[in-house]
Amino acid sequence: MSTLIIFGAGASAYCGTDSVNPTLPPLGNNLYTPLSEMDGMEDLQKVFPEIKDLFKENFEKGFEEYLLTRDDPDEIPIKFMCGLAYYFTQFKIAPPHAHKNLYVRLLNSLISSKKRIVFATLNYEILLEIAASHCGIKKHSLQLGNRANNLSESICILKPHGACNLIAKNDHVHIDASVPHLT
Repeated sequence: MSTLIIFGAGASAYCGTDSVNPTLPPLGNNLYTPLSEMDGMEDLQKVFPEIKDLFKENFEKGFEEYLLTRDDPDEIPIKFMCGLAYYFTQFKIAPPHAHKNLYVRLLNSLISSKKRIVFATLNYEILLEIAASHCGIKKHSLQLGNRANNLSESICILKPHGACNLIAKNDHVHIDASVPHLT
């Protein structure tokens, strides 16, 4: 039997101040400003003032309104999605302070339990995956069928919202190898 641990959106924003570089990931209502200041995000910088305010208040609703301002609202702007993915790849657990990170501390405490643990997270960044690497967990999986005996051997992480290193390509999910990958 497995144990399921669910992290809601924003869990990484509180996973340990000194343990993440360059800073902790922002909550959704603080995401617009740093994202709009990135190179290549000119479209986001040009949105109407009322949409900017909505982005700052509720990022998801702002994104919905942003899509409606486009010629084809059903087309998801690739530049925007790539910019968002790139933004979230910058967050890393700082090795000298990894022991302070709450994900690392949780995983270390669970490893000794010898239980089969499955994680589900709505976070788009990959701090949980990076924490697993810091704990010596070498194999990551997106599949429930992973047959590892316990957490010390393997970790299963479900990402229903996707992740910054998952890219759809020809009806398959490609995992970008430039960030800790999942097999």
